[in-house]
Amino acid sequence: MKREYEVIRHSAIKGLEIFLVNIYYRTPHMHRDFELVFVLQGELKVSTEGASHSAPSGSFFLMNPYQLHEFRSEGGVLIMPVQVSPGLLGHYLPGIGSLHVPFAVFHRTDNAATTEVCENLLKLLEAYLLKEDWFELECIGFISQIFYRMFSLCPPAPVSGAQRKREEARKEKLRFLSSYIEDHYTENIRLSDLADALGVSQYYLSHFFRENYGMSFLDYVTSLRCDHAGRELLSTNRALLDICYDAGFSDPKYFQKAFRSKYGLSPREYRVRFRGEQTFEPRSAGSAAASFSPEGSSATLQFFPDEKESLAILRRIQHNGSV
Repeated sequence: MKREYEVIRHSAIKGLEIFLVNIYYRTPHMHRDFELVFVLQGELKVSTEGASHSAPSGSFFLMNPYQLHEFRSEGGVLIMPVQVSPGLLGHYLPGIGSLHVPFAVFHRTDNAATTEVCENLLKLLEAYLLKEDWFELECIGFISQIFYRMFSLCPPAPVSGAQRKREEARKEKLRFLSSYIEDHYTENIRLSDLADALGVSQYYLSHFFRENYGMSFLDYVTSLRCDHAGRELLSTNRALLDICYDAGFSDPKYFQKAFRSKYGLSPREYRVRFRGEQTFEPRSAGSAAASFSPEGSSATLQFFPDEKESLAILRRIQHNGSV
């Protein structure tokens, strides 16, 4: 899902991305990096590896590279994702590609180690945003401390040679599929073309896709097109017909049906309801946005503050003394 992240990336250190985002719903997706998520405000519902988990304010968890996950919340949740390339950690841990970290949610108040992780995460964010002299070394120092504690809290499991070979083959397919679909979902893209490119049968790829993405190929492409249309609806004044075709839909009636089916609102209703809702604090229980629950939808709704706004949020958290 690189396109959604590229528009907000403030990358200053190769192999490291840190930002804040207010999420209402994020479609099933995966990253090539480790992703450590710190929940700053609100409650995040996480679905991964066939199970659902609750991550309240003050909690954090770690995702492995290419681990499929879905985020949702009611009323919005403010999180701090820290995306770390395996290559960055591999300088110090050459065998990190052979490790798998079991999923677990930890809270700041669990013990001294979890408190330390949360404190270092806030210090990391501050150093990354302020960019004072030699901040790169400071950030790498915090990353090392954080991952040391994470691996102590949740020890990675070694992967056998045979398992590693199968996993690398799976990841290679996912890398190709994610990249190709991301680049071509607005075009007339077909599962058969992808199967031919990978040298596998359409039947095999259909099952592989559903197993790894949690949905069919058609549903996944349609959800990306709905995401594209949703971003256009909120950020531009373009006509609905133009947005429809630009997102990859060839039939306006199907666009309307797919958007409503996946989001519970027509494109026009979505624009009217959520335009101007791009705030960076979860809403109160009585607000219009807080009453929105995207159950059963596949349309992403997430908003990104810039670095100045992110620093202001951090200062408020520091002033309050906790998350």
